Amino acid sequence: MNRHESALLIFARAPEPGKTKTRLIPVLGPERAAELHRSLIIYTLEQATATAFSAVRLYCSPDTTHDWFKECKQRFNISLHSQQGKDLGERMLRAFQESLANHTYTVLIGSDCPGISSEILDRAWRALASGNDAVFGPSEDGGYYLLGLRQMNSGLFKDIPWSTERVADMTRQRLSEYSWCWTELPVLRDIDTISDLEAWQGADSQTSGYEMV
Repeated sequence: MNRHESALLIFARAPEPGKTKTRLIPVLGPERAAELHRSLIIYTLEQATATAFSAVRLYCSPDTTHDWFKECKQRFNISLHSQQGKDLGERMLRAFQESLANHTYTVLIGSDCPGISSEILDRAWRALASGNDAVFGPSEDGGYYLLGLRQMNSGLFKDIPWSTERVADMTRQRLSEYSWCWTELPVLRDIDTISDLEAWQGADSQTSGYEMV
């Protein structure tokens, strides 16, 4: 089997009103919250497809059959894959296992970080291409918006308290325990809560070129 050099995986949930960005619904309403989610996915795909990665793969939830994902596949010429696993850790683990079986290194990101850019993604690419075992992008809420790997260790995804402020620190600790060489990227903000939205609209959106709905 031929091994392509690199893959960029994007995790995304179908932008259905009332089911996505639920913490923003009290302010935006279900339709505008879903529209924001769609905008974030589009923005992320625009940045992803402008990078040096050999392949861009959209990992879909609940599956690849949603019409929105089919539109993304056609518009950006990417492949669709279903997220598999009972929690986020297992879903990421399986995605990395699948990708690293066919690529020398892999970067995984979410689709709700408007601060991400093709430049940051290419920094992750260069970190792994230069021989680092991992690259890591922490988010302001204590999680991370990016993880890239040249090799697998399932401990990175097991017994992690997902969606808490401990995720980034525990991931750093485990990378250190493995004695891996790794690079850390700038801290960015995901858009999950009303305060995230207000902070982005009030500051970051004025300098990024990304326009919120």
